[in-house]
Amino acid sequence: MTLPTILAYLGVAAALRPLRRLKKNVLAIVRIETPNAVDSYIEAIRLFYRPAASDVADHEEVWVKPVTPSGKGLRAEDELFYAAQERKVAILVCENQTKFEDDTLLFCDLEIPVPRPTARQVAIVFSHFGQHLTEADIKLVLSATWRNLRFAFPPGRSLVDGLRRLRAVQQLKAPAEPAPRSQGPTLRELNGFGEATEWGLELALDLADYKSGKIGWQDVDTGVLLSGPPGTGKTMFADALARTCNVPMVFASSAQWQAAGHLNDFLKAMNFSFDEAASKAPCILFIDEIDAFGDRAVDDHNADYKRQAINGFLELLDGFNRRTGVVVVGATNLPSKLDPAIKRAGRLDKHIPIPLPNAEARSHIFRFHSGLDIPTAHREQFLRSTQGMAGADIQQLVRDARRRARRASRPLEVDDVVSLLPSLHPIPSEHLRANAIHEAGHAIVGLELLAGELELVRILDSVTLRRPEIVGGAVFAQAAVGRKNRRFYLDQIALYLAGIAAEILVLGDHSDGGTGGNEADLARATEVATLMETSFGLGRTLMVEVVEDADLPKLRLRDADLRRAVHRTLEQQRERAISILNNNRAALDEIVEELLVVRKLSGAEVGSIICKHKRPSNEGSPGASGKFLEQ
Repeated sequence: MTLPTILAYLGVAAALRPLRRLKKNVLAIVRIETPNAVDSYIEAIRLFYRPAASDVADHEEVWVKPVTPSGKGLRAEDELFYAAQERKVAILVCENQTKFEDDTLLFCDLEIPVPRPTARQVAIVFSHFGQHLTEADIKLVLSATWRNLRFAFPPGRSLVDGLRRLRAVQQLKAPAEPAPRSQGPTLRELNGFGEATEWGLELALDLADYKSGKIGWQDVDTGVLLSGPPGTGKTMFADALARTCNVPMVFASSAQWQAAGHLNDFLKAMNFSFDEAASKAPCILFIDEIDAFGDRAVDDHNADYKRQAINGFLELLDGFNRRTGVVVVGATNLPSKLDPAIKRAGRLDKHIPIPLPNAEARSHIFRFHSGLDIPTAHREQFLRSTQGMAGADIQQLVRDARRRARRASRPLEVDDVVSLLPSLHPIPSEHLRANAIHEAGHAIVGLELLAGELELVRILDSVTLRRPEIVGGAVFAQAAVGRKNRRFYLDQIALYLAGIAAEILVLGDHSDGGTGGNEADLARATEVATLMETSFGLGRTLMVEVVEDADLPKLRLRDADLRRAVHRTLEQQRERAISILNNNRAALDEIVEELLVVRKLSGAEVGSIICKHKRPSNEGSPGASGKFLEQ
């Protein structure tokens, strides 16, 4: 027996020993976790049954057949039924992810997995023949493909000679194929990717276990979809992921495939990328601009092309042979434009958004690209000026600063970066007071309605003028789980409108600060009120419309009654917020004055001020009564 057959035999013996003890006819599917090794395992199964004369009177009573895909499906499936009538043991042997017809699964008695060879089994085989391997040699044997093992250890060649040839080939490949992704950061050195980093580090552990034979490919998370605004570092993440996992990366994109030409050329280019990744397995296949496939549900003049392109892509994602050893990482700026089938289980079913980096992440990104720390004196300006920047923007900022330092023939300094940051401009006192009134309104109404735990309320006293900025905020921590009925959503609307309500109560009107943009207070309140009426069954009717949030304005435009209902809800909750603030007017005034002095108050400090000014009894007050909830 050759080394591959012996290793296969060890796996077969452990997996099939209970099956051989059975005294009845048995029909089994044996699933092999080792890629491209079915023939060796069939030989091992036949050898395994050969000495079992006491259990099986005639070796011919054991029927073993490989399962191979063909144009008419799986050729061995129909043969199983007929073979099972005449033999005591009938076994179909296939790779682990092979799919069978329901009839076959119903007919078979057992499905038995046979795991990949382990380090212990390799050591046992060589030890049996008087060879004691080092850990490096064991790793070398386990990392070799099954095809490598069959060619390195043919019949008649000693184990010593085969191992020597494996070592020689590895040494020849070493100069041409250096350690994959050796230049650049790993995920542990990057910051700002959050959940994606955690997933990547887990993948690195799984791939290490897969390469050492501890787990099969079916235990590896083989697909993920990354989404986020341009410049958030999705490509950088994939590159660092490959480096962390110590595997090569193949880069592709939907646009790149489409540039190949007509549909057939597109499909060939796509197939080539998957084949290239499979040839380097284990490997990461990074597919950028995956949303360019579009959605088959959208009917346009390219519908037929789009349908065939997506179907071809789904076939590659589902194909076990081409996916074994290949982790597919898809990236998109527009996840809502992606065909839903791409995100189904077994494909790119894990979706991880990558947001713009927060303050801490921006500091880490700057340190990584520049090698410098931001001094305390410049920290606020840096964090304020880089708010809303992606990782690519900060990298460009450092690049420009290096160029400036280079022109002056000196090393990069923090002042080179600071000089390129937008200047901070003070907010006029009257606008600062209006901001304080607005944020104090949110804080008081949120606490009165028990909308969550108030962490802090703050205002900013300067802006960069680089882009529209958030100049204050009241931060609430809400429970992750809770009952969300009509009252819950009305409270949310009242909280969103509380800033506007405070301005109206104190100043007589409100500005556009709480109304502009999709994330503004009034826009979010309008969205919640619309969802109550259309999607949650909490408005005029129990009938619901299941639509994307982006399509809610279209519903309001088409339905005048809906517009009136939303308008009525917004008006009622604005008046409710005004009433709550009017009942807490003394607390509102004190919180505003404190904010103008210290710029930031904790939730506990705000709560203390409210309690200090609390009236003995609020009975009869319309502030939080059902009056505004039932209209």
